Amino acid sequence: MALFTSYHSHLPLHIQDDFHENEVYQLNGSFEDIVKGWTFDEFYSFVKDRVVFFTHETAISISCDSPSHHEYAIDVSFIFSSRSYKKRTLCISGVDARATTRTLNFILRLVLGNRHNISNDDRSDEEGIEVIFKCFATTPRKKLGSLDLLFLRINKNRIKFSFQFLSLEKSHCQEIFNHVDNLSSVEFRQCEVEGWKFCNNVDKITDSTTKINGGPQKLTISCSQHEFREFAEGRMLSNSTTINDLHLFLHFMLVDLDIQYLTSTLSNNSQRLERLSIEYLDLDDKSWTAICKALHNHPSLKILTLTYTEMYTDSFRRFTPERRRSRTDDILQLLNRNKILQEINWPRFQQDESLITDIEQCLAENKKTAIADTSLLLT
Repeated sequence: MALFTSYHSHLPLHIQDDFHENEVYQLNGSFEDIVKGWTFDEFYSFVKDRVVFFTHETAISISCDSPSHHEYAIDVSFIFSSRSYKKRTLCISGVDARATTRTLNFILRLVLGNRHNISNDDRSDEEGIEVIFKCFATTPRKKLGSLDLLFLRINKNRIKFSFQFLSLEKSHCQEIFNHVDNLSSVEFRQCEVEGWKFCNNVDKITDSTTKINGGPQKLTISCSQHEFREFAEGRMLSNSTTINDLHLFLHFMLVDLDIQYLTSTLSNNSQRLERLSIEYLDLDDKSWTAICKALHNHPSLKILTLTYTEMYTDSFRRFTPERRRSRTDDILQLLNRNKILQEINWPRFQQDESLITDIEQCLAENKKTAIADTSLLLT
């Protein structure tokens, strides 16, 4: 029995004219038949110039347009760090997000679930794989189908997830942050996330004891003002999280309330954070000082980056000598209080060159102390 058979005659009449007879197929077996018998490369080659229906409600396509009677579509891209073609993208379409759930999880399992499904002679256990889930940007955002990631526990590769222009629910957060040990990085790009407070990857055992589950070490967020406040209120950067690398892209005008959210997050809920990068649309001197002060007593932060978006350049936003000195002095005061920091980066046109030598000396002393402490631990 053929695993795939022609499906053209089963299409609605007004859809049949959109495709040639040899372009549309249906799965005549099961997902397991593909997972056990096909590599991802073989499956990708078969689908490349076709539309393959897994049910009448959902299909996969690559080069062909998705069926017009499927009102929902999500692109899933896989980027492989050690492969010649680098990136593969499939479009999963359906009557709605729910209809795509089984097919979405099948594709993830086919690529990530079993290593034999990737036919590559020079692959290694250290191969990195990035998975990008992307919908067309709409308001409100389109929902993501349910995720089942338990199979990732047997995968040895370093995996990154990027969610773009999607709406995610509580169940997605729990699946991403609480159950996957080898998920090294997660990005939310202009998403709507319901359930930031459920992202703490911790199990409560008793009133006084907690168990930290596996979870991503790096978190990248590019979001709206409203979404940033939801993130801050979620208090997910608590001492129970595995995240130690945070990148915030705040492309909106920060007001006092946003700065309060940000400084509160940095002061109280980021005890494991070692790397912090904040890219913002605008930041006044008062807010700059507040952020620096919030990090005075941070117990683990080693690398700090504060930068503008690319639209701002030295010629467009020129600082007076007084403002450059004020901001540079804030950095110097931060280093005089915080002996953990080893690297600080911020725009050169905001720096007072007369204080840079003092800052470099403080950073050098902090690095020297860190090396000495490490040596003591190893002896």
